[in-house]
Amino acid sequence: MSKSKPYEEQKTENQMASEASMMYETARSVDDFVASIPVDFMQKLAEHAIAECKAGRGIPHEQVEDLIDRRMGWK
Repeated sequence: MSKSKPYEEQKTENQMASEASMMYETARSVDDFVASIPVDFMQKLAEHAIAECKAGRGIPHEQVEDLIDRRMGWK
């Protein structure tokens, strides 16, 4: 048997997330998720919700919960 050769020392690379991989990462918290939504989009959502409410097309929160429960088969 010949002499054993020691392993070469491996250089470690600093791990850094790139933008491409960050796109597929889930938000760490609700605050992070909300902060990632563009302000102009949130403003348009609010304006649309107000317009729908004034047009009488809104439903109370309790009815939304009931509707989801029935559609998901939970009730």
